Amino acid sequence: MTAVEKVTDLTASVLQDLLRLSLNSPTITVTSVRDPEELDGINNNYGSDLRKLEVNVDEEGKSRNLQLVAKSALQSWSAWGSVWFNLFIFYREAFWFSTALPELCKLVSEEQAAALVEVVPKVHLAYCNYQEEDLARCFLGKPKEKGVILMDNLKEGSEDRFVDMKEIERTNGGGVKTAHMRMVLEGLAHFHGAWMVWLRSGKGLGDRTNHQIMDFFKQQGAYQYKWMWKMVIKRVMNNYSLLAEAKNEQSIKEKVDAFRTSPEAVEGFMKAFDYKDSKFKTVCHSDFQTSQIMFSLNDDGSPKRVKILDFQGLTLGHPAIDIWTIVYAATDPKYRAAHLEDDLHAYHTILSTYMDVAVDFEEFKQEMEERRVYGMAMFGNFCFLTLSPTPLPSPAKELSKYSAAVKEILLAKETEEDHPDIKEIRRRVNSNLTEMVELGLI
Repeated sequence: MTAVEKVTDLTASVLQDLLRLSLNSPTITVTSVRDPEELDGINNNYGSDLRKLEVNVDEEGKSRNLQLVAKSALQSWSAWGSVWFNLFIFYREAFWFSTALPELCKLVSEEQAAALVEVVPKVHLAYCNYQEEDLARCFLGKPKEKGVILMDNLKEGSEDRFVDMKEIERTNGGGVKTAHMRMVLEGLAHFHGAWMVWLRSGKGLGDRTNHQIMDFFKQQGAYQYKWMWKMVIKRVMNNYSLLAEAKNEQSIKEKVDAFRTSPEAVEGFMKAFDYKDSKFKTVCHSDFQTSQIMFSLNDDGSPKRVKILDFQGLTLGHPAIDIWTIVYAATDPKYRAAHLEDDLHAYHTILSTYMDVAVDFEEFKQEMEERRVYGMAMFGNFCFLTLSPTPLPSPAKELSKYSAAVKEILLAKETEEDHPDIKEIRRRVNSNLTEMVELGLI
């Protein structure tokens, strides 16, 4: 089949060939394709271009409409960084769907393979030009990533309609409950567990050797830049310092400021990247926050199914990276105090089925706690992005403007007219600060 490097390559005839293969239906005929429509949302910062496709097909005399999403590699100037710095973010995801996922399913039991497939969207095509390109060639001669990942549109067209977890997290969505977190963490355990089995196997994936894959998924050198993480900690913890000052809580402000400049804080933060000697070593999603998770719901609003999206950050690491990301991005201290240990138990129970030697939960819990500072610092403020009812400046492109907007939300005098989600942001950040002090994290 001809390489599909951009959405416009998805002609009716190409789509017909793809769907016949992926749906195992040689009689499918594509009768029409609606022009691509760009997808967007409040405070989303996509690493790819997303387009919606509506494809009408005829199959054995019956017509139906397929709702699809075409995800293509960014072609902006910033996209050069993905190849120059060996990130290959689009290729990582294309490789996951085209090669890693099917081969991991062969290494685990049928039941485990079914559970893994269940938590990812159905993908009809996953192509990137770096499936043929040399990843190690001189950066000056590297082309941009090009390719398309074609998947089912989970929000439309299927029996189960999915919603973003960030929509559930908002006040009008009812908030994240134990059933949501349990389902998310159990799905994550299947993902991490399958990669653990592969790591033990010593095998390659596709036409790449084990050494090549390990080199591809290795942590970038920047993970070990203490000076960089010192700057990050100082910036992300600034809101808590401003909050303590506004509340005239001088002793707490002193604790926050001491943490922001402490070498021990940097060491504690970077502990999250320590995985090589851990029994729980795996491949991490590395961007496991609410924008990357979708649920279908039962009639009573409880979660029915979960899907994990966006595998562009696949990196060797400790499960704590992903677990603390979603825990701090989606829950508040009250939830964590009441349910975190049970949630971790549920994750550990499933993960244990993939391990060749059983590891006690207390050992797992200890390793998690040793890496907690990462989640607290990096994602305790994430509610600004997920809950803000209005668009905010991009923290990746307009950091100063974003910081100013966040400060205004946090420190403004609350009124009855304030949006419920704005009030929830303030409540959550305030309670996060109290939790840090009470748990001795700062």
